[in-house]
Amino acid sequence: MRHLFIKKIKYMWLKLGVHLHWILEVDVLFICPSGKEEPDVSISKYNSEGYSDPTAYGALCSIESETRALRAFRPIVYICSPFAGDTEKNVAAARAYSRFAVEQGYIPIAPHLLFPQFLNDTDPKERELGLFFGNAIMSKCSEVWVFGSHISSGMEAEIKRAKWKNYRLRYFTENLEEV
Repeated sequence: MRHLFIKKIKYMWLKLGVHLHWILEVDVLFICPSGKEEPDVSISKYNSEGYSDPTAYGALCSIESETRALRAFRPIVYICSPFAGDTEKNVAAARAYSRFAVEQGYIPIAPHLLFPQFLNDTDPKERELGLFFGNAIMSKCSEVWVFGSHISSGMEAEIKRAKWKNYRLRYFTENLEEV
């Protein structure tokens, strides 16, 4: 929603011939979409020559508002990395991969960090249930990030499903370098 700001209003009488007219003189009219007279960053209301420039000011306010909105948006990514085997090492790696995604501006979802908290990975039925839950979550993600050079059976199933559903796949090394 746009807000109007009027800096100074002055009423004057203007004599035109024999008639007197009221004139409303607006010193500066600012339109700032953020709803604030002054945005968070320093945007000058005046041009380089010192004259009021409400058009440029309004445009810069719009750009600043859009920039703030973009910073608030973070796409969700599905973290695909090994879990079974050396679970302690693999959990630490998955946490590092998730942290990497956050630092890149994404929201990471690593089901293999969540579901083993309450599902038993050694029980085949519960493992299958965990993979099913992961597939459901994967459908809400914008990308699938595959980490590491070793592809486990669970990862293979996730990658196969991502390809079948035409999800965007990105591959990374253990050192967080995209390949």
